[in-house]
Amino acid sequence: MEDRLIVTASPHIRDTSTTRGLMGNVVIALLPAVLAAAAVVFLLSARGLPARDAVTADFGGIFRFDGQLTLTAAVLGGFLLLAADRYGHGNKTEKAMTLSDALVIGLAQMIAVVPGLSRSGTTISAGMLRGFDRTFAVKFSFFLSIPAVLGANLLSLVKAISAGINWAEVPMYLCGVAAALVSGYLAIFALNRIAQRGKFGGFCYYCWGAGLLTLILSLIS
Repeated sequence: MEDRLIVTASPHIRDTSTTRGLMGNVVIALLPAVLAAAAVVFLLSARGLPARDAVTADFGGIFRFDGQLTLTAAVLGGFLLLAADRYGHGNKTEKAMTLSDALVIGLAQMIAVVPGLSRSGTTISAGMLRGFDRTFAVKFSFFLSIPAVLGANLLSLVKAISAGINWAEVPMYLCGVAAALVSGYLAIFALNRIAQRGKFGGFCYYCWGAGLLTLILSLIS
């Protein structure tokens, strides 16, 4: 009887341990971005910016808009996507993921703050080049985005509250949130299908075109 219970429960035990391992790797992958953000807050505070303002600072504004920087990042990002599509043919899933895998993908997410780089494209490519199964690479990138997105929205909410909320516009914001959820789900579904079909590298042409267009527009303006 006890043997039967062990056999019946073992798949559930493995599923639980696998989920815990996945969440643990997500936490580890978040460390580079968290440490980088903490360092930026410290530097801004050291320059005399109040701690509260430093925490809610627009970290994207640290990089001044530069057409050449954006073009360079977009071109490099395109080559990264192309390399991942051509050489990323692994079958590693959460069961075989290592600490170094999580740290490398975390570093990729940290670097993706540079204008011209796609966070999802960079992290998925890093996962594929580390030998991840394509579906799992998309899955891990999605899980990794949740804390980042929630954190950014929390900071935006803090700024909105401090500036004063126009309650008449709240329904409009809620509609925007709903539209973002639907479009985000569809985008993730489409990205997963594209990665599975081996056409992930096609995004490199978009990166190169967008980077070139950005450079042209910056020169014109």
